Order: sequence, then C-alpha cells, then structure tokens
Amino acid sequence: VRIVENAEGPATIETYTVVHDRMGAPETGIIVGRLENGARFIAHAPKEILPAMEREEFIGRRGAVKSVNGENFFEPK
Repeated sequence: VRIVENAEGPATIETYTVVHDRMGAPETGIIVGRLENGARFIAHAPKEILPAMEREEFIGRRGAVKSVNGENFFEPK
C-alpha cells in the first residue's frame, strides 16, 4: 500500500488511538486511514472529538484529511 506524507481529500479511518496525558485526560488522537485512491496516511484528530473517539467506534468513519505545514489533520463527518 502506498503511503502519502501530505494527504488531501475524502478519507476513511482504518484504525486509531487516543493518547492520554499523565492525569489520564485525552491529549491527542492518531489516525491511520485511506484516501479514495487507496493510499494510506497518518493524521492527527481534532482535540474536541477525542472523548467521542473513546466512547464510539470510529473505524470506518468517513471524513476529510488535509495537510497543513507538513502535518495531516483528519476531520470526521
């Protein structure tokens, strides 16, 4: 599978994890997903959806990924 560093466009989450700070609060989300052309990417999740990522299943969730200053960010629909 081809991996892209700067991802752009509609995408689907394949797997993800939520990383916690020392106090146990969600700190960051890491997403591995696929673009519509089949390429794989790694992206950050918006901080405001981290609690939902812990309560709900996000695998298969659709959204869009964009690259800003060399970092990918995923925004779910």
